[in-house]
Amino acid sequence: MPKRASLEQRIEWHREHQAECACRPIPARLLEQMAQPARKSDTASKSAGAAQTSQEATGLVAAGVAAAGVAENKFSNIVLAFAHQPSVTYGGKGFGSSALKLSGKIFAMLTSKGQFVVKLSRERVEELVGLSEGEYFEPGHGRLMKDWFLVPASSTRWLELAKEAHATASGRPSRISRPPPGPSAATRLSKARAAKARLTRTPAARSPAAKAPAASSPSAKKRRVHAS
Repeated sequence: MPKRASLEQRIEWHREHQAECACRPIPARLLEQMAQPARKSDTASKSAGAAQTSQEATGLVAAGVAAAGVAENKFSNIVLAFAHQPSVTYGGKGFGSSALKLSGKIFAMLTSKGQFVVKLSRERVEELVGLSEGEYFEPGHGRLMKDWFLVPASSTRWLELAKEAHATASGRPSRISRPPPGPSAATRLSKARAAKARLTRTPAARSPAAKAPAASSPSAKKRRVHAS
């Protein structure tokens, strides 16, 4: 170690000495001074990491807000397109708070995450998923809703699929005006048994009783005797 060595020279010498033989311990005060830059460096690194994380989070939030704004604008145009359709309403509570409904049934909606979803038949949703037009809607907990189709935000078919969902909903019984209930199972069974009984009845039972043959007259008996 040179005479009148600086702090940096002393630290460097002790580090090399510790790596070679470590026969001379590092003074306690020097150890403290050696540890201080590391602590400052760690603090600076943590501060830089926290700042970067904060910036990334802010960027993600901003991107999410921007995407939600774009989705809301696109969906508002769809709501306007159905403004004059009969029996179509918008809004509500809970699951359908941002939804278009036909006679009370949701056929298109914008979720709280800014996702555009339409309700179609299961066969149609399966077809669209197979064509990579979108995917099954998953409200949460890994549960897929096979008759709900999640349309990508970048898709240009929002209005087209909303109209298709409206047409599909028009073919379903309304939640408000349900058809009258049909006959019960017991009534149907009773009618079937009665029809079967009518079909299995014999012709003799359905036709009037056959007339008994008339008794032979005395003259006919005489003719038969004379002939014999």
